[in-house]
Amino acid sequence: MSITDLQPVEPKRDRWGRYLIAPRGGGKAVGYTRATTIAETLDDRYNLELWKMRQVAVGLSRRSDLLALVAADESDKKAVNAACKEAMDAAESGAAANTGTALHRILERVDTGELTVDSVPEMFTDVVGRYRSALDAAGVTVVTDYCERVHVVEGLAEPIAGMADNHIVIGGRRYIADKKTGSGIDFGAGGFAVQLAIYAHATSIYNYATETHSDMPAVDQERAVIIHVPAAGGDVTLHWLDIAAGWEALDHALWVRAWRKRK
Repeated sequence: MSITDLQPVEPKRDRWGRYLIAPRGGGKAVGYTRATTIAETLDDRYNLELWKMRQVAVGLSRRSDLLALVAADESDKKAVNAACKEAMDAAESGAAANTGTALHRILERVDTGELTVDSVPEMFTDVVGRYRSALDAAGVTVVTDYCERVHVVEGLAEPIAGMADNHIVIGGRRYIADKKTGSGIDFGAGGFAVQLAIYAHATSIYNYATETHSDMPAVDQERAVIIHVPAAGGDVTLHWLDIAAGWEALDHALWVRAWRKRK
């Protein structure tokens, strides 16, 4: 198998952003709810909302023209929303996310063997070196042909699909692993547990290039690993995650989603 074969094909999505998955026996693709959408259902968004408000305030302080637009007609919700979005941009709120996305892609290419530590762009050399050192110190082997693969879960209240970062082996046992590049991981731990539990209970692996399903290999369904690689710099650390608890929480998340849809 070549490195090109290992690269994921961009998933097809419907207008709601759900993965379009063809049935095992063939037929028209249907929408599967994203694993991250389900995982975020139970999240406490208090600190996230505070961060957003701070970013808007910073952006408005930097762009007096946006402040003027808001002052001109506070009742025009569409205009005020647009001004707030531009204020977020002015505060460079997306810069960290862009850096994290770029780092995530570089690490993916390193995991598949497409790039070596010596061949990554210079701006990523240090962090990739620390990433590889952390994996080696923990005795982690990355399963190269299970990087960024779409995991499908059937048989629940709604069908779910999501892109798992990695399958890894530690001490001869196979685990789901996910890389996080934000400044911290504490606030998102509950959602991460649900997300990785979904991947670990996948009923199949979906290939968008061929629109076919393959069997999910056996992985540990009690624990998974979060690999924290802060894009802003800092130590690369590995954390065990209780996905047995995440699987229990999934039932509650699905119940909440069903409740919200009631008429």
